[in-house]
Formats: sequence, structure tokens, C-alpha cells
Amino acid sequence: MLKRGFCSTRALRIARRVSCLEPRVHTPNPAPYQCAYASSRPSPRVNHRKPGTLPPKARLVDRAQGTEKSDSITSGDYSATEEGLFPRFLLESAKASGEVKYHPEDAYRFLKAYSDQLGAQKGQIKPESVQKLCNDHGIEIRDLTTLAQILLRGGKKPTFSLARSLLQSGSTLGDPSATFFVVRQALKSSAATLKRIGISLQHLSTLAMDGDPEALYLLGMVDQEELKFPSALNNFEKAEKALDNVDGDTRMLQSELFVALGRLRLKMGERVKAETSLRRATALDDGTAFHHLAGLQPPLSSERYTYLLKGASAGITESAHELGQFYLRSIDQKHNNLGEEIQDGIFLNTEEDDLKSMAIEWLTVSATGGYTQSQLDLATLLISERRFQEAMEWIEKAQEDPSVATAISDLKEEYELKRRSAAG
Repeated sequence: MLKRGFCSTRALRIARRVSCLEPRVHTPNPAPYQCAYASSRPSPRVNHRKPGTLPPKARLVDRAQGTEKSDSITSGDYSATEEGLFPRFLLESAKASGEVKYHPEDAYRFLKAYSDQLGAQKGQIKPESVQKLCNDHGIEIRDLTTLAQILLRGGKKPTFSLARSLLQSGSTLGDPSATFFVVRQALKSSAATLKRIGISLQHLSTLAMDGDPEALYLLGMVDQEELKFPSALNNFEKAEKALDNVDGDTRMLQSELFVALGRLRLKMGERVKAETSLRRATALDDGTAFHHLAGLQPPLSSERYTYLLKGASAGITESAHELGQFYLRSIDQKHNNLGEEIQDGIFLNTEEDDLKSMAIEWLTVSATGGYTQSQLDLATLLISERRFQEAMEWIEKAQEDPSVATAISDLKEEYELKRRSAAG
């Protein structure tokens, strides 16, 4: 999953002034590029956590070792306390908005009883026990997923643990929405996590056999994660056909499916079919599709620029990063520093100061959205501009990512060299 951030209004305004192209799109994150203008030293590279991965404390899927082999519902942390069930205002606001139909105190009493039993059984709770609790408190099985989603807004570890258990309970007891939620979160985490949700995957397979389009789509995503590309393609195509028979608004699932089909077909070497799938997703205004479609265009083409601008405008931080790099490459093109044939150069007549300004603007948008590589590239660019205080602020933000320790060390060395040189 690509990261979403905010889009700078000033950046958009300048972009529209610098180019007559109409903004708004999305692409895959191509290989990072360092402009020769920014520094004589290559910009530090980042080994990013897998896109879409949640921080460990926010992961919903059971992280206990091994796969689910029994019908017990297991929670990695069963020490959910009364404090973990707060704040109660979440239940009250859910009731006020119509998200839940029962009184907040009834929901709270159910959650307290569930938590007590979960703790008493050391993190394991039988499906029949959950069913009895639901019957005793007038809670429907499908409400377990709703309560879990409400608890996830609490932001506390015991709350996450309790939400995880509720989702597993809902999935085990046959609620499709709980199964979909658990599988989606596992896909955002890692292949290893998928092996720990065996029961949910069994339920997903059953739903897929019944022709549920979302189940078929998610099963295809699981197959793709396990590098079973032909099986994944088969499930995606079945999901596409199944959607034709579904009433109601399916645009969100359609856009997800078309993007997944496009990316899979790229991996399988089917570029033309891949682009067709991605364009179908862009027709549904899917920012992710725009981002990946940009990656299929020539390096400095107007098409690539337009798609990146649309992706960045949609809040895709990777698009904002690549847009910043696009401006830096345009500077190199003006100085003939590119060792590649440029098929289209839309900024050849644009002032270099404007290009540098826009590169900084878009890298700032991406860096502010938490994209570590943008933070490093922006710091490198600011060092070359002798804006040392600003550069150090971004270096400090980037070092919050432990995977870039070596890159940070190199960048600090360059920072000190340039700062002493500037001081004379």
C-alpha cells in the first residue's frame, strides 16, 4: 500500500504556473535518482519497510509463532484491562452516529466480559464461549467486527490486542467482514504473518468457492504474496467476472482489483494488458493506478509528469517524491548531465530557479508525509544550497528510521564538510 499525505497548495500553484498541464494522478516507486546538481556524492538510499506495513504495536494479526492449528481464538497479548477498553466516548460516539444500535454501556459490559474471559484463558477463547457471550449480551456476531474497528481508534496496546481477538472471533464464527479485515491486515504486514492466520484463510477459501468477489480478490492477493502468479491471475479474473453480478456500488473493489491485475501482469511480462488494467482503474479515479501508470511512461515525458502530479495531488507521498526527482532530472537535462536519451523534455525552457524551487516543494511534501528517502534527498539538496539548519532538521527526522543509520552517518559527514567549507 502506498502512503498518503497532504499536498502543498503552493506546490500545486507553482506547478500550474510552470506547466500548462492539468494536474491530478499516481505510479510505482521507480529506482531513486540523485540529481548531479544536488551533490557530488550519491544520495543515501533507504531500505524501506514494506509499503503499507503497520508499526508493530498497530498490527492486528496474531504474531504468536506457528499457524492456527486448533479452533481456539488466540490473542498475542491477553492482558487487556479496563483501561484498555477506554475511552468510552468512542462507544458513545459510535452509538450517536448510528454505527452501533445498542447502548454504549451494553457494549462496554460485553467487552469487559470478553476481556475477562480472554485473560482467564490466557489469550485463548473457544468459539462456543464467544457465541455464549454474544447471546448473553444481545450482541450479534457481525457486531464483533464493528466493535473491533471502534476499539482500533483508541490507540492503546491492550485495545489493539482486544480488537485483534474480536476480529479473529468474528472470522472463526463465520463473519465475512471479519475475515476480510484480518486477511487485509496480514497482507499489509508480511508473508510470514499470513501463515499465522490459517483459520481465516480457510474461511476466505470457502467464501471464494462460493463466488464472493472480494474473497476471490483477496485470495488472489495471498497467491501473489506466495509467488503463485498463475493462480493469482485466475482468482483476479474470477473476481472481475463475479463483480458483474453484484448489485450496489463496487467501485472501490473494482479499482483495487484493476490495480492488482495491472501490477501482476507487469510481473508476468504482460505490459500491454497491465497498462489496460491500470487505465481502467484510473477511470475510477484511483490514485494508486495513476502512480503505477506513471512508471510505464518515458522518464521526462509530459505523460509521466501528468500522472505523477495527479498522484501527488491525491496525497500519494511516493508520487510527490518522484515529482521532486522529476524536477531535479530536468535540471540535469538542461546541463546535459543525463546519460540517457530523453524523448520529451517539458521543462527545457523553464528557469532553473523555478525547477529547484519545485523540487524542494515536492520533496518537502513527501518528507512531511514521512517518506524517509525524501527526507534524505531533501537534506542533501538543502546542504548543497547551504541551508544547513533546515538540512539538519530533516536529517534528524530521517534518523527516526533505524534502517538508514549508515546513510545518516554519511550525510552528517557531508553536512560537516560543507558547513566548515562555507564558514571559510
